[in-house]
Amino acid sequence: MQPWLKRVRATLGLGLLWAVGGGGVIFAVVLMIAARRQRFDELSMARFAGWGAFTGLTLGALAMSIGAPAVFLAIMTGAGTVAAAGSLLLARRATQHASPDSIAPSRPARIP
Repeated sequence: MQPWLKRVRATLGLGLLWAVGGGGVIFAVVLMIAARRQRFDELSMARFAGWGAFTGLTLGALAMSIGAPAVFLAIMTGAGTVAAAGSLLLARRATQHASPDSIAPSRPARIP
């Protein structure tokens, strides 16, 4: 296997590990701070995706500081944006498809 191809494979593997493990935790902290008193139905898609991009940018910069190539920054920023937007879409869809018995009669849950 070509040396550059090994680097690309290693970078993608590292990105996957960060996205699954550390990225979710960092995004949760960013969301907790940025959307402190808002419900999911009150959040705009653009702002939510922006927080995902910020998280990906942060992870990409951290990975670059330990030797990842510069392209990793763009990959992680894009992945964070898509993951955040997809998460909000799934959360909204789940709320729409929930049965009336499973939804509390009071207000929807707020982000802690």
